[in-house]
Amino acid sequence: MQNGCIEWQKYKIKNGYGRLGIRNRKSVLVHRKVYEEMNGIILDVKSLVCHKCDNPSCINPDHLFIGSHKDNLLDSISKKRRLYKSGELMHNAKLNWDLVKYMREKRNIGWTTSKISNEININHGTVRSVCANRSWKQEARI
Repeated sequence: MQNGCIEWQKYKIKNGYGRLGIRNRKSVLVHRKVYEEMNGIILDVKSLVCHKCDNPSCINPDHLFIGSHKDNLLDSISKKRRLYKSGELMHNAKLNWDLVKYMREKRNIGWTTSKISNEININHGTVRSVCANRSWKQEARI
């Protein structure tokens, strides 16, 4: 036990999460089942049971909370367990911030996204997404 964690001592899958077989059903994640039992609810498949303690083997109900995939990702980023890369930091980035600014400036003075796409030889859908601020929303910070 560490930091108040109650660690599952039986079968664990490769990433450390406890698994439990239930008669006539598929196996379940133990921390999820504990959360449901302690709170008297049945979670939908999109809901995650996340760990405040970041210990996948922990089944302490006080360490568990419901969240979405986005909540779980943001939690891991805020705790510096995962570096969130975007924009130029992505290993496969085809654009950079200077090009993004250029596209947006041209769009703001009335150029069509097709004209911008043809001029800089970038996929039209990419240009449209950048100019509509659906992608490349803010410069990444390390």
